[in-house]
Amino acid sequence: MYCSYDKRKYPCLNLSNCSVEVAAGWCWLVKTLFDTLDHYFELNDAAPEILLTEIYQKMGFLQVRHNYEETDQTTRNIIHAFEASSKYICEWCCSIYAGGDTRNSPWIVNACASCLHKNPRWQSLEWVAFTETPNLSGLRDILPLIRTSVYKDRLVELASTRLL
Repeated sequence: MYCSYDKRKYPCLNLSNCSVEVAAGWCWLVKTLFDTLDHYFELNDAAPEILLTEIYQKMGFLQVRHNYEETDQTTRNIIHAFEASSKYICEWCCSIYAGGDTRNSPWIVNACASCLHKNPRWQSLEWVAFTETPNLSGLRDILPLIRTSVYKDRLVELASTRLL
């Protein structure tokens, strides 16, 4: 599934060749990532040469491909925080849940139990809670950079429940 977005809303980002292939529940996360990066570059009065090329789900995580070597540490931290956060957000309904994914299938689905049972193709899959939880400590550090209030509230909720 593709996530549609308006490249003109993020003037500090080079999204000309960026393909975004995520389920509907993560579209808001991708758009908030774009907005946060754009806001960070705007605050610093210069857009570093970040080139986002591909955003997709792999192994139950949001994966963001970019020119890693040419980005500063704060940019990397922002991207990493959003990637780690995705592990606790259902790909399909965007609910925040305990964290886990499916096993005994050729793919890993990052879905809450409700969405997992709604899809007949997934009903036979076994849902497994994470044994190693993603590190969300970076999420708290980037929260001041997030402008979009509704989505910021969701990420604040996630950070507070996971970091206490």
